[in-house]
Amino acid sequence: MESLLKEIAFHSALSLSLSFGYELGLFDALSAVGSQENPASPKQVADKSGMDVEVVKVWLMGMHSGKIIKANEAGNGYWIEKENLKALSSNEPAIGLILTRVIPHIAPHYKQALETAKSKKSECQKDQHKDHDGDHEHGKKTEHGHLWQEHAQHQHSHKHGHGHEHGDQDHHSHHSDNFPMMELMTKAMYKNHIIPDYLPLTGMQDKLEKGGLEVLDVGCGVGIHICEIAQHFPKCNFTGIDIGVKGIERAKEIAKKKNLKNVKFEVISGEEMPEEWTNKFDWVMSWNSIHDHQNPQVAIKEINRVLNNPDILLQR
Repeated sequence: MESLLKEIAFHSALSLSLSFGYELGLFDALSAVGSQENPASPKQVADKSGMDVEVVKVWLMGMHSGKIIKANEAGNGYWIEKENLKALSSNEPAIGLILTRVIPHIAPHYKQALETAKSKKSECQKDQHKDHDGDHEHGKKTEHGHLWQEHAQHQHSHKHGHGHEHGDQDHHSHHSDNFPMMELMTKAMYKNHIIPDYLPLTGMQDKLEKGGLEVLDVGCGVGIHICEIAQHFPKCNFTGIDIGVKGIERAKEIAKKKNLKNVKFEVISGEEMPEEWTNKFDWVMSWNSIHDHQNPQVAIKEINRVLNNPDILLQR
């Protein structure tokens, strides 16, 4: 276990260095000025990237130590092996390189999460004490009582616009900087696989080609999936919903850039879709978002309501 824990700690630090180099364009700079035949010095990489030479030097040493890049025997020249150039480039980076950016995005909120967990622990201890006292005065809480409280909380969430995608609207306002990373991750993980790999598994391809279908994407984020499908099937209409305002704004930008006239995006919760949408859609998709709803069961019921055929749901 000791060796495993050390390995995890080392790789965590290495992951941060990978993210650092990716976001600052250091891999691109190194690939532009260095090769096995002509290794690049820290100064060359610094000049190409516009970064401080000492910062670049330390980063290069870390990348070599982590076996990400190569160095000459003197330790003053570096390069990226040819077979790794694409994976480490900013144009089409490997999924793993994009995922290294997750830790820096989470880290600033670690302390807040820790304090929240501590406060909830204190609240639970207080509630347990109150419940114990209340058992003597008012009798034990019934299962029905707990269900009623859960229902009341859910109604509060609807009233105030909470409960979809990655939490509530307030959450999105604090984490809108995550959307560029989400877009990169989605493109890397799904974009090249949606049409050739996923679509044939749904049994919907022939129907989409025929046209006339109404398609909904619940928790669409920045709209990568639905725009990709809409681009291939112009005879169908597509709607993407999410409570993340920034995500929907970006989705509209992507659709406009692709000149897609058959797709629209709206800020709507998957747990409370418009009443007039009952039986409206022929196909509903939900990519990696159902479990992030405030109440996934309510979202599933809403999806069944808006479908004209409850069997046509793609969840990934």
